[in-house]
Amino acid sequence: PIVTGLLTGLVLGDVQTGVIMGATLELAFIGSFSVGASIPPDVVTGGILGVAFAITSGAGTETALLLGLPIATLTLILKNIYLGMFIPM
Repeated sequence: PIVTGLLTGLVLGDVQTGVIMGATLELAFIGSFSVGASIPPDVVTGGILGVAFAITSGAGTETALLLGLPIATLTLILKNIYLGMFIPM
């Protein structure tokens, strides 16, 4: 999320806020990695959308966290549904 926060901030015209929010999201997602059969939340999608919504609304890092974590989990759920339904065994 640090790099995606930087790039999202660059696109939206507020690089400093993007880096700060990306670093905050990185701290939240630092322990989410794949061990065995577990699939971690999609930190890229959660980071990009969380930072983008927070920058465009003018809110702080709390909004990036508030939106980034559920979006990452929702993306994981949708990915699991897709893999379960459309990828043949």
